[in-house]
Amino acid sequence: MISRAFKLRFRRRLRMQKLQVEELGQQAEQHLERNFFRRLERLADVRRFVVTWIILLILLGGVVIAQIRGLGAYYQSPQPQPGGTYSEGILGSFTNANPLYATGPVDVAVSKLLFASLVTYNDTNDLVGDLAESWTVDERGTTYTVRLKPELKWHDGKELTAADVAFTYQLIQSPDAQSPLNPSWRDITVKAVDQRTVTFTLPNQLTSFPYSLTNGIVPKHILEKASAGSLRTLRFNSTEAIGAGPFKFSALEVTGGSADNREHRLALEPFDA
Repeated sequence: MISRAFKLRFRRRLRMQKLQVEELGQQAEQHLERNFFRRLERLADVRRFVVTWIILLILLGGVVIAQIRGLGAYYQSPQPQPGGTYSEGILGSFTNANPLYATGPVDVAVSKLLFASLVTYNDTNDLVGDLAESWTVDERGTTYTVRLKPELKWHDGKELTAADVAFTYQLIQSPDAQSPLNPSWRDITVKAVDQRTVTFTLPNQLTSFPYSLTNGIVPKHILEKASAGSLRTLRFNSTEAIGAGPFKFSALEVTGGSADNREHRLALEPFDA
């Protein structure tokens, strides 16, 4: 039989364990109350705080992106900067920069930089005005009228006028000048109407005529005293070239003794009219 003393010890131990379980339960409740439920009540405030910062960050990012896009055209677009030196090599020999005689690749390249033309080609190979502000053709399609831009200047500061344009094409038409452009300008009448207006009268209708106006214009005040037959021998064709193109002549250096190893080095500088 189980003794009374054993029963009493067992019941006492059972009560102690029950008290321990109750105490542990109370401690667990206190911990949940203090560490979870009370903090759970603050979750709404924390959520508002986090949402507010997220909204501020989104607005800040939007403002930065809008500013970059708005100012990008000012400091991110590729643009040429003044100064510096650009070097280019072309296979061939330099002989004549005069647009009335320039035929080889080197001569043509130099002539295009030194001498401006009435019209030229843009980046998409379309015909646009260079010295010309506009050009029109009459109803018959035989008379073209070209209007020059205002305040055009030569490299020496002299004014470029319609008289220079008429003088250029009259030189081309002269048999004594022996210009390779002569066959294209036979039977065409060129007339300076006023300081800024030139007319070209063709014997027959020619819709492609404006493409013939891409040759360089030469200055009348420099070449009018020279005879047409002596134009090929003038120093104007090389070291004393005066045009109205984007660059003006600066220096010419020739190295090498024979034709096989000879090099021509031309230095040009920008021309701001």
